[in-house]
Amino acid sequence: MNPALVELCAAHGIVWDYLDGANQPRQAPEETCLALLNALGLKISGLVDVEKHLASFKRQSADRLLPLSVIVDVGTEHQISAVVSDDVEWYLDLESGDQFQGVVKNAVLIMPPLPMGIHTLICVGQESTILSAPAALPAPHRGWGLMAPLYGLRSEAEKEIGDYQDLAMLASMMAPAGIGFVGVNPVHASFLTDPLMFSPYSPSSRQWLNPLYISVHLLPHWAEIPDQFPVINGNEEFIDYASTISTKTNQLKAAFADFQSAPPDPDFEKFVFEEAKSLSDFAIHQSLSEVHGPYWSDWPFEYQRPDSPATRQFAIENNVSIRYHSWLQWVARSQLQAAQEQGLDAGLAHGLYLDLAVGTHPFGAETWADERSFSRGVSIGSPPDAFSASGQNWRLAPFNPREMIARRYQPLVQTLRAQLQFCGLLRIDHILGFERSFWIPDGLPGAYVTFPRDELLAVTRIEAERANASIVGEDLGNVPDGLRNELSRSGILGCRVTFFERNWKTDKTFIAASEYTRLALASITTHDLPTLMGWWGGVDIKWRLELQEISEDQAAVDLDQRIDDRNQLAKLVGFSNPSTSSNALPPDDKVELILAAYGFLADTSSLLAAVQIEDVLALDQQPNLPGTISDHPNWRRRLPHPTGEIAGLPMLKMISHLMRAANRSLDCPN
Repeated sequence: MNPALVELCAAHGIVWDYLDGANQPRQAPEETCLALLNALGLKISGLVDVEKHLASFKRQSADRLLPLSVIVDVGTEHQISAVVSDDVEWYLDLESGDQFQGVVKNAVLIMPPLPMGIHTLICVGQESTILSAPAALPAPHRGWGLMAPLYGLRSEAEKEIGDYQDLAMLASMMAPAGIGFVGVNPVHASFLTDPLMFSPYSPSSRQWLNPLYISVHLLPHWAEIPDQFPVINGNEEFIDYASTISTKTNQLKAAFADFQSAPPDPDFEKFVFEEAKSLSDFAIHQSLSEVHGPYWSDWPFEYQRPDSPATRQFAIENNVSIRYHSWLQWVARSQLQAAQEQGLDAGLAHGLYLDLAVGTHPFGAETWADERSFSRGVSIGSPPDAFSASGQNWRLAPFNPREMIARRYQPLVQTLRAQLQFCGLLRIDHILGFERSFWIPDGLPGAYVTFPRDELLAVTRIEAERANASIVGEDLGNVPDGLRNELSRSGILGCRVTFFERNWKTDKTFIAASEYTRLALASITTHDLPTLMGWWGGVDIKWRLELQEISEDQAAVDLDQRIDDRNQLAKLVGFSNPSTSSNALPPDDKVELILAAYGFLADTSSLLAAVQIEDVLALDQQPNLPGTISDHPNWRRRLPHPTGEIAGLPMLKMISHLMRAANRSLDCPN
């Protein structure tokens, strides 16, 4: 590796020499390093440019008299060292518009106690971002919640897909069981003009909501509209997204026509005014998508920027369409907010538990509206590990850490706020990316890019405190040393999954309930893993064999190992009949296994526990099989029971008793 390139990579946080997920050493080639530097915005075409950028970086570092960012504890005095002469004046602009000022003494700036927020320090013509954050978020009370797929919820009304009304019903019915939160898949805006792009983790925008989840039955005058549409069969096992999008779009446009014919709604007009350019950019993007297709990279060049003359003219000529997409967001926001309020009013401690995807589609609404916040030509992914020999490419655009710092962390602020306004508990997918993110350049091996971890955690604490919410960081996979300690210091919960909680460095046995991390959300499984019944029966292994991802010989080895694993798990949780002769369990044994497993989960030391609805229903098929798109029915399975029946399910009642016995319910002491 060229020495100057090595130095420049180190200066910009590119880690090209690393250990992969299987703890094997890896080295990315020079081509990867150059591609990542370009993705960070350095514009390098060869090694000659490397020398120029390295010299420029050294000059800028030498000229820097203030740190780029400083983290201070809310309400406490703080001293900032600076290479500045005494008696030089400094100014501090607060978020509120107020200003402090002072002078440098002994090369130190003494900050007075500051209110919480993101402030700007100005001295000798340089600026520094001051993050005044709580030292740690308060830990939630010991509790538990139910995880369910929003898209898969059913109701008595004939619907193509679960919606915000179903979510409100589910949330309002769960408190009597002692449940503290209801968790769902991400509700980010999707691609309504591409019915194949329905993964909630590959959104068009995390700033806005998915209109597919709007309940048309809650819209004014809906009773006068449905006769225009065919009767929907909501009893099929799988969602047909093409049909769902078509039908739902026609319904929503009919309802909007009714809205347009009525006098202007002051709440809607206020919403449009307050959301301003952010909303109008999103609505223009959606309108352009209806004309030119889902991905802005395929649009005529003149429309590939939100501020181009052609885009502005399009907005003028398509005002009604843009108003329609603004209306969709207004309706979605009001319905999701109502679901949160109904859950809280019913007695849920946190209300909704929402999920923030780790990235966004490279050519969706989010990158179109704010392209410079993202790095192009690379995708977020993960390095090779024991589960994926070639690693994973998630085909998601990452934030650019240099832009994040330059823009005072506002891209993260706005992304967090878009979710925290609707929930009391937020999961941040792949929070490992707060420290380092694995970037894969087009056609090249990947490498890690370092992010300003401490600053991102401080921003998260600020926004969570503002929203009176708790944060769960999904910290599974190739976890950097020290990250979990920093999450804990920040009061951010980690994730502990029973299938993974094992003594990996010794005999690989499952760990005891008392050994679970206290500041964590524990679960038996997740949406990306087999259900308890599926794991027991090796359904995930059989899927991999059917998809020819593994050979028959390997499948036999994996199934034998699974038998050993389930016998260990049975012993751990106290399941008395771990028959090795058959993968299929009779109904009574299924009940006993589920209750034993969730009794164990209830007893873990982790403050929060999550129960998968698929396990409550003893289902053996998982919601998502990572690495597949169309070969497995990801994100399409409907639940077999209507939402109104879930609270009365015998299994949920029995699990509720276990949680109460473990002091996890709202009426139990903490």
